[in-house]
Amino acid sequence: MIEAHSGKAALDLLQKYPDIDLLMTDQAMPGMTGAQLVQEATVHRPNLPVILATGYGELPPGFKPTVVKLSKPFSQAALEAALLQAMGSVA
Repeated sequence: MIEAHSGKAALDLLQKYPDIDLLMTDQAMPGMTGAQLVQEATVHRPNLPVILATGYGELPPGFKPTVVKLSKPFSQAALEAALLQAMGSVA
């Protein structure tokens, strides 16, 4: 697991490590929203599975099927289901 302290740091890590196979982000974070991070990340890595943890309603329109919404607060079972769903979208 690699952690980033901001959206920009996450984008830098995704570029530095092309073998990262999943991005999990919170909607609320410094510098940009999780949705903005997902949009930026998927420009360069369109098939990257993503889990967006959020307490808000729905994902913004236009998100790809590789983006899985994980409602907060979440249980370990919900996290496991989101991971399986996200990784299952990679085929």
